[in-house]
Parts: sequence; structure tokens; C-alpha cells
Amino acid sequence: MTLANLGPGGFSVMSGAGEDVGKVMRFRFSTPDGAWATLLSAQTVYSRPDSDEPAAIGSFVSGFKFLNLEAPRIADNINALIDRAMAVISFS
Repeated sequence: MTLANLGPGGFSVMSGAGEDVGKVMRFRFSTPDGAWATLLSAQTVYSRPDSDEPAAIGSFVSGFKFLNLEAPRIADNINALIDRAMAVISFS
């Protein structure tokens, strides 16, 4: 899976196979060096073929919503994840 989009409520991924809508999964997010990591639960809210790729490639886009957002520790981990993801983006 390749992370395609990330926000405070959830994220989307590109993958070679679709996911079942409603399926709950645990995801491990980490920095490339492994110095920081978190496990977060999320539920599939959509899964469809990637319209930007030819159908023969079999690429899918699936969206997930984070679960347990009301838990302070979960919210803190999501904010830390977003901060770390944004730290690698630069604008010139």
C-alpha cells in the first residue's frame, strides 16, 4: 500500500487490490528511519479502481476513517503522524 492522502479524520491508499467497505484494520505508520511509529485502527469507507490508471494494471484507491478519535492518545498520535508527514514536504 502507498499512502495517497492523509488528514485528521482518515487517509487513502493506493494498492493492487481493493478492500471490503466496513472492514476494520490496524495500520502501522512509521518514519523511514523507524525512530517513531504508531498503530492506528481505521475502517474502510470506500474502495474503487484508480481512474488514473489503466484497468489492466489493477490499481485501487481505498479510503479509511480513523477510529476512536475521541481518545486523547489516539488524537495525539494522529496529530504527530500528520506533523511528521508534513515535515518531509517543502515548498519553494
